[in-house]
Order: sequence, then structure tokens, then C-alpha cells
Amino acid sequence: MSEPKRCIAESRNDFELRNQVRAGSDEIQMGALQRIAAATEKMAESYDDLSNERDRLKTRQEWLHGQIRRLQSQRSALRGVITRMRRQREAGR
Repeated sequence: MSEPKRCIAESRNDFELRNQVRAGSDEIQMGALQRIAAATEKMAESYDDLSNERDRLKTRQEWLHGQIRRLQSQRSALRGVITRMRRQREAGR
């Protein structure tokens, strides 16, 4: 087992066993710090995923708002055409 992995494993062991050759306190502390660093990196990875998801959703929201504005404008234009056609039809009677 490589040295960092051994230190991580040793830092997890039960310290009440006295019959085995164990890692020293420095190695145990180093293993504990490596476990903390690994957990921090995993949390940072989750944060990056959430940040990317937020950016994607924000872009999607902006696109949808543009579509809404475009469709509202198109609807207003069509209502204007309908109104003009009604007036022409009423004037032609």
C-alpha cells in the first residue's frame, strides 16, 4: 500500500489495539489531514456542479424570457391585424 493510503487507513484504525506495529502520531495526523482534504475536494466538486447547474438554468431562463417577449410582440401584432380586418369588414358592409 502506498504511503498516503497507509496513513489514511491508519488514521481510521481503532487506537486501543496495542499488539500491532502502528503508524506514529505524525503519520496518523497526516492521514487525518489527507482525509479532511479529500472530503473538502469532494465538497468543492459538488459546489462546482451546483454552480454549473445554476449557470445553465440562468442561461435557459434568459432564453425563455426572450421567447416570451418575442411571442408577446407577435401576439400583439396579430391582434392588430385582426382589429384592422374587422374594421375593414365592418366598413365594407
